[in-house]
Amino acid sequence: MSQYRKNLLEQLRLAVYEKPGHKLTDERLQKAVTVNAELQNLGYSLSAQGIAQLAGSDSLESFYAGFRDLIPDVSAKPMYPDFPSQVMNMDEAQFRFHQLTHYLSTYGVEQLAGFFGQDYEVKKGWMPQVEDTEKTESDDALLKAKTIELIAYEDAYRLPVERLLKKAERLTAQELEIIREALPQLDAAALEYDIPFKQNMMPVFYELFQLKNNEAFQKAASSLCQHTGDVLKCLDYVLTHNNYHFTSAQKNRLVSLIESYPVDDWKANVILSNKKARRTVKVLEYLSYNRFSRSEGHKEVVRALRNGELTSWEGQVKAMLAKGQEGVLDFIAQRPGMLLRWTNWLLSLGLDQKDIRERLLERAGELSTRTLIFAATQMGRSVEKLKTYEVLRDVLARKLETLETPLAGKKVFVDEGRLDLGHSMLLAKGDEAGYVRNGLAYRIPEGVDYIRFFVYWNDRNRVDLDLHASGTTKDHQVLEIGWNADFKNGICVHSGDITHSDAAEYIDLKLNSKISEIQFNINLFTGRDTFDQIDKCFIGLMAVKKIGTRVRLYDPKNCFFYNDIRTKTRTINYGYVNAPKRYLCLDGTQSERQWLDGAYSVRNHTTSLLNLESYLEMLLKAQGAERVQSREECDVVLVMEKPEGENEISLIDNDFFIEK
Repeated sequence: MSQYRKNLLEQLRLAVYEKPGHKLTDERLQKAVTVNAELQNLGYSLSAQGIAQLAGSDSLESFYAGFRDLIPDVSAKPMYPDFPSQVMNMDEAQFRFHQLTHYLSTYGVEQLAGFFGQDYEVKKGWMPQVEDTEKTESDDALLKAKTIELIAYEDAYRLPVERLLKKAERLTAQELEIIREALPQLDAAALEYDIPFKQNMMPVFYELFQLKNNEAFQKAASSLCQHTGDVLKCLDYVLTHNNYHFTSAQKNRLVSLIESYPVDDWKANVILSNKKARRTVKVLEYLSYNRFSRSEGHKEVVRALRNGELTSWEGQVKAMLAKGQEGVLDFIAQRPGMLLRWTNWLLSLGLDQKDIRERLLERAGELSTRTLIFAATQMGRSVEKLKTYEVLRDVLARKLETLETPLAGKKVFVDEGRLDLGHSMLLAKGDEAGYVRNGLAYRIPEGVDYIRFFVYWNDRNRVDLDLHASGTTKDHQVLEIGWNADFKNGICVHSGDITHSDAAEYIDLKLNSKISEIQFNINLFTGRDTFDQIDKCFIGLMAVKKIGTRVRLYDPKNCFFYNDIRTKTRTINYGYVNAPKRYLCLDGTQSERQWLDGAYSVRNHTTSLLNLESYLEMLLKAQGAERVQSREECDVVLVMEKPEGENEISLIDNDFFIEK
């Protein structure tokens, strides 16, 4: 369960404990406060309620040791252990000599021996013999500890699954790991609720598919899938994860599920587009559909699909647009979700902005809050798409009026916490996000002089990971730091490129410099195909004040965020820093470009007209709430992360009120 608990902490900031069974005493409360002080050295803290829960729990004595095991550690030294001073005081000739010697002792030896690109025989190459001062000094506590929530052991599977599946966004790789481990521990009846983000149905459906009880499967699957379009998505997922093979009993079960829905529903969803129709035909072939079908009506729909007699809804729209037919907007508006997704395209074709806006406003309650927010955010980043943004903004405002939230009619104080609301954007959550969402801007506190980008990795094979940084200065000069670029430039400094496993690399950014914005990237060079195949890969961004030969290089209490990387890619844009405005963001986007290809393009991180500040203003107005300036005069405190007080509500835990 250790990896499961690790995922709970990283993805949901949850920690498992035994329910209180002891009487609260001064002695037990004092012990719990002491445990909490130790947690703060790891960058985490319990709320006042959490301290009381722990004090009365059987977990009091063992909680810290178990929690400490969940925190990843950078357990290897960089090429220059007294980094950054050692590298800052080194001339380029010496650094490059060490770099080339290290490469020749690994890649060069492998090429000469004729086994380069095969199983590695050189596990560890030459390393420079340099001074390694004992690291005894800890940096100041620069960041506020991150609050964690305690959940009882009895709820360790049910509660995380419920929270994850009720969120209106795609599950990350680690969240999927939570779902896969938890679902076998749950009764199928516990899953009978609507899953707002349909892509998340598929892994749940697959776990249910493993059930031998056909009646339980039919009941739970019918609850998950609102129509046969949902069923088809799930069948495709199950097919690929079942190695394209079904037994006769499984085929019969799945065909029966399809035919439990009305024929009209089947006909409407079997051909949403020509591309999807071709895939659907393939899926039905693997199901031996005609053999197991018991409904002539459903079978007739499949026959027409195979013979090309059905026209997709999308095809009908394009035909009407090509002919300039009147009423095309009314036809599209029958599916308001499609009208929303096509707004920018339809405006580019010359359709009237006012007409599109009116039709979307009429159906605003049926639209996805998530899609509206993400689309408006993207449109709000481009001057050329201002008309589209204006439509989406107005429709989002109307949609927010239909939501039921605990903010309605209340006096609300917004506690920004660590966030810079004006530079934060609500973007889709990436695989490397953890509890933190991509696009949220974290303020860099005063007293933080450096930002440290770090990685630790280990694998049974020799794996070579590379850290890089690319950015622009205030006078618009491009800079790059990495194995095939500068190793120091007065703004950034690299700890040295290591090509074997059980290794660590760092890049330090000096904030008080001529830097404007800088992007931190990680690239998998050799040893594995994708990050998720590496046994251990731990990465993060950290605040630093002290540098020196005796100062510890890694300090968990000063991490803005960190991640165990699990994505199926080779290159990740991890995060970026805006130095003049003193904020940083988790990026987490995958990149098709590798550093081996040459200079890395500098990304342009433009903000949006719809940022978190403007979204909250829109939300509070739509809910009839009043924003007040102090905690003393409010009914509700809106916090960004975990709540600490009774009247606090977390934006992240409530998925920013994106209900569907």
